[in-house]
Amino acid sequence: MIDHVRNQATILCDIADQLNDQTSSVLIPALLLSNDALVLDQPIPLASLIDGLAEDHVPVHTQQLLDLRVAVREHIS
Repeated sequence: MIDHVRNQATILCDIADQLNDQTSSVLIPALLLSNDALVLDQPIPLASLIDGLAEDHVPVHTQQLLDLRVAVREHIS
């Protein structure tokens, strides 16, 4: 699972690295849910989606994995 998160973060960085002003401003449909609650349902610039993933989504899941690792270690001890 940790390798998967690392790989996805790497892909995200690769995509961001290839964006220019024109491609980063392309509007893409976005439907974001959090705990079954609608957070966003409108087109957003591609750069905004990537920023949101990099600043919030990836770090949140990384922390979840770290917390899980601690919980497993405590359970084993």
